[in-house]
Amino acid sequence: MSLRHNLKCSSPSRCPCAVGLVFALCGYFACQQGSLCISLAPVRVALIQRMERLGLQKHLRVDGTSSEKMRSVEGQIEGNKKLTSRIVRAGKKRNWKLAFSTFSNASVQDTILYNAILNAAKQCGQFERGIQLYQLMSDRGVAKTTPSYTMAIILMGHLGRYDEAKLVWKQLMAADPPREPRSVLIAYQAIMTAAGKVGHTQDAEQYLREVKDSGIVQPDAPLWLAALNACKYARDADTARQVLRDMRDSGCEPDEAIYAVYMGAHAGAPFEQLEAILADMENDGIKPDESLVQNFVCALLGKTAAEFELIRSYSTPP
Repeated sequence: MSLRHNLKCSSPSRCPCAVGLVFALCGYFACQQGSLCISLAPVRVALIQRMERLGLQKHLRVDGTSSEKMRSVEGQIEGNKKLTSRIVRAGKKRNWKLAFSTFSNASVQDTILYNAILNAAKQCGQFERGIQLYQLMSDRGVAKTTPSYTMAIILMGHLGRYDEAKLVWKQLMAADPPREPRSVLIAYQAIMTAAGKVGHTQDAEQYLREVKDSGIVQPDAPLWLAALNACKYARDADTARQVLRDMRDSGCEPDEAIYAVYMGAHAGAPFEQLEAILADMENDGIKPDESLVQNFVCALLGKTAAEFELIRSYSTPP
């Protein structure tokens, strides 16, 4: 018997399984996509009300959950929606204390709430704490979505923990691979940035190829930037030149940020190569900004901008 028939059945008291199926589907999608917990709430409320009007209160039990308990769940969802908004606002204001206390005081810490606190940890620079919360999320068996995995990879990438980020990436690809264009770009930017932080140019190139071959979306400027960052940290000027050529061939034109990182990949290169980069910039109509000038000077000195900043921090008197 089809679901459509069940929902329109002239004897609904004989078809409680249909309503149970709807609730089961709601629960499944809520588990798979945390954000749907909020959008499906009105649907569940409407179903409860309709069943009560039809005199089907006795069938308001799905996996041992009564009508009253379902209403309680709806209240928790609405409450968590407000807490999530509070955490998001606190994260934007870099107020980690408020964000974490709001999360800690929640009676039910669901997927949406965890995703919000992980993002707040990133915004507030609480990378280690964010990773700990992600591990807690795993230990408690809270359902993860693509943003959950992606945020964990970003946090690990900030701390240079690429090996851990790769494990999370494999879990993401096995459990909930991104399929929306925006999700694909954000997820791949996260893992490519993590790879770039430790100079893994081959991995960054592989991720770039995967996006190209996905058929979902083509690499955007941030992805090309992430690939060039890997070249910069590895001081791999040859690969950087190839990445820039591929970028141009894809129809994506370099900007100031791209050239600044590209220049950084040429630290210690012969002056002629650096001069050629300046000429390419001029042909592209790009005027050097502060970051570009800094990377150019560092390249002349044979240092990356990060190394130069480290040297300067030690040589500058307190």
